[in-house]
Amino acid sequence: FTQNTTITTATWHCCSTYQPKCEAVRDIKWSPFIDDVFAMVAGEWLLTYDIRFPNRPIMKESAHAGEATSVDWHPTHKYKIATGGSRDRCVKVWNIESGLNVDK
Repeated sequence: FTQNTTITTATWHCCSTYQPKCEAVRDIKWSPFIDDVFAMVAGEWLLTYDIRFPNRPIMKESAHAGEATSVDWHPTHKYKIATGGSRDRCVKVWNIESGLNVDK
């Protein structure tokens, strides 16, 4: 019994690379409201990027007194992000509206 099977291999490629130039990236979340924006925590920093402008973050804020390990967008408030997991043992909620100058 012989069976002809065609195997298709997907061609994947990296579209963009974002390097926060600080500690290792610990968490990343896409904005549920703005298609081209994502947030990440790296070391003590909260950074937001717009993929249309990959060369620099659109916002960079010292978020914690140590390495933050988690970030998430508020489910209904477009400009609120929570960060946590640091040795400062707190969760911080950020209103980033003034830092996000995106045309959406």
